[in-house]
Amino acid sequence: MSGPCEVAENIYLIDTEEGFIPRLTAAYLVNEGRKALIDAGCPNSASTILKGIQRLGVDPKEVSYIIITHIHLDHAGGAGTLVKEMPYAKVLVHPRGAKHLTDPTKLISSAMQVLSPEEMERYGLMNPVNPENVEVVDDNAVIELSSQQRLKVVYTPGHAHHHLSLYEERNKGLFAGDAIGEYVAEAQFLFVDTPAPSFDLTLALESIEKVKQLPLEILYFGHFGVSRKVEEILRVAQDKLKTWGEVIRQAMKNSAGDPVETLKEFVYAELEPIRGDVARHNIWAAWATESVAGYVDYFKRTQGNLFWARKQGEK
Repeated sequence: MSGPCEVAENIYLIDTEEGFIPRLTAAYLVNEGRKALIDAGCPNSASTILKGIQRLGVDPKEVSYIIITHIHLDHAGGAGTLVKEMPYAKVLVHPRGAKHLTDPTKLISSAMQVLSPEEMERYGLMNPVNPENVEVVDDNAVIELSSQQRLKVVYTPGHAHHHLSLYEERNKGLFAGDAIGEYVAEAQFLFVDTPAPSFDLTLALESIEKVKQLPLEILYFGHFGVSRKVEEILRVAQDKLKTWGEVIRQAMKNSAGDPVETLKEFVYAELEPIRGDVARHNIWAAWATESVAGYVDYFKRTQGNLFWARKQGEK
């Protein structure tokens, strides 16, 4: 594995090497008096995260918090395994996500409906978290790590209704999970992340507006890496969410076929900046298809009658 790297003062990015693919998914260790791990990776990444923590000279038993931005398998799936090696850690999660950590049966079943068998094999099966280790947190909760570092919970639904981001005071940074999108630092490339059935376009845009009000200097992405171009990234994120929404809405209105198939050319054009990175490109192509499906599901939920009426009127 590639070693963990310090991306801001006392903030270390750990490449979870999800599916043995580097630079795809990140966890972050906030190395203060009290130590916090931001996100737990997928089940198969737990050992990689533990090795990363140990390479920093930190005993996993010293970790006080495992903070889950949202309970999708690539961010929360490793929590049950990690907490066995971090017995004193509290696993902090949004109230809507807590029950799925202690009993991941429905989470696994739901994931199997939207993920391919190959993706499920890459993630691995999630172990439950002991209920005694789980605590719920919500908007504006504060986690004290040291005299110079506090984490403030920022509720950022849109990607998922239970999504939390975390503002860290020392570096004025935001652990954004998937709330803003997916990022490739070396390509300066941002991509939407809008999976069914949890995606909500209105909430996603509102969450970015909320983030823009924070005194931010750095963004930490779950996929993958960091950026100090905060204003530009947030603007691009909003623009892409709106553009994708309009393109997909029009495709649903004008085409009798499957929008996911209709929009393949659009999706692959969006992925052009990372075409040379074959492993990540192939994974993100699958994620992009899921993102189109997320928009389709959102519009059917929120504007289904409108689309049906228009199609009837066109007959």
